[in-house]
Amino acid sequence: MIGFRMMAMMMLVWLPQFMEGAIAAQASQGLSRIERNREKEYLRQQFARHFKLIQVTSQQLIREHEEGTMTGARLSKGVRDINKSARTLRTMIGLGELANDEQLKTDLTTAAGFDEALRLLGRLTRDFARNPVHQNSRILDTDLATRAQTDLLSIINLSKLIGQQSGIYGRSQMP
Repeated sequence: MIGFRMMAMMMLVWLPQFMEGAIAAQASQGLSRIERNREKEYLRQQFARHFKLIQVTSQQLIREHEEGTMTGARLSKGVRDINKSARTLRTMIGLGELANDEQLKTDLTTAAGFDEALRLLGRLTRDFARNPVHQNSRILDTDLATRAQTDLLSIINLSKLIGQQSGIYGRSQMP
């Protein structure tokens, strides 16, 4: 999980781009400066909450899987939370459709397949969180932005796939 400082820096990168459009729309509707600032703060809080949630939940799922305490229901809830937050972040980032839809090769019919998929989800989450594009709002590197969007899209797709197969998770762990 990344630290508070990096999360704050990341919010400074993405949110201004997202909020410019939202604030311009609000200004045309005659909203006061106080209301615009309140909305800006709300968006920052939501972004930070969802950004942290995908990381923490991913780490918890891997830890529970490694400890052998994971259930199919817990897996399903965890990946649903990750999917929802990742989709929310994708709309908040607002860089358009830069993502490349990568084909994820996972076999979720075996214990090894679930292990591989959960570790891949953790790696994708970590890569997204540590992407340098989140650290500097003055420079927009389209390659890094594309990588961040692609990682986020992969998180969305993989969490959905794991969620669909979570019902067989416990049974696939049997020898």
